[in-house]
Amino acid sequence: MLSVLNARLNAAQMSPKYVALSFAVYDVRLRQLIVAKAGVPRPILVRDGEIQEIKIEGTPLGMFPDIDYETVTLNLLPGDILVFASDGIMESTDATKQEFGIDRLADVLRKVAPGGSAENISAAILDATDKFSGSASEAHDDRTLVVLRVTERL
Repeated sequence: MLSVLNARLNAAQMSPKYVALSFAVYDVRLRQLIVAKAGVPRPILVRDGEIQEIKIEGTPLGMFPDIDYETVTLNLLPGDILVFASDGIMESTDATKQEFGIDRLADVLRKVAPGGSAENISAAILDATDKFSGSASEAHDDRTLVVLRVTERL
């Protein structure tokens, strides 16, 4: 999918010249997620309180023609949390221009209550970036979050 989109963006010669996005397909029966990314921060897996960045690379769409995009297949377990956070989350800055970054995001995720809903996890992340940057109304970039919380139910 990403290779096709990349080829079309290159052919259209649009401006801006690139697009960053993640693409994922979840099979609920198998609890399996296939992920590809194009120029966005890596997804984060939270399993049993451990935080792990999913090692996957990908160039933004539209930058270069004929790119193949890597995919990663994750076998998820009940209780797992997967977080897709845009650069607007990771690059939120405080008054001294320090970035929120992966370490602060990991701290937020470690404090998530067991069984917490995806909505509560998203709210905790947005609240933490607001407090860190000191202003909820003047984010320097868009902040996009997708949180997947795997449950026992199929």
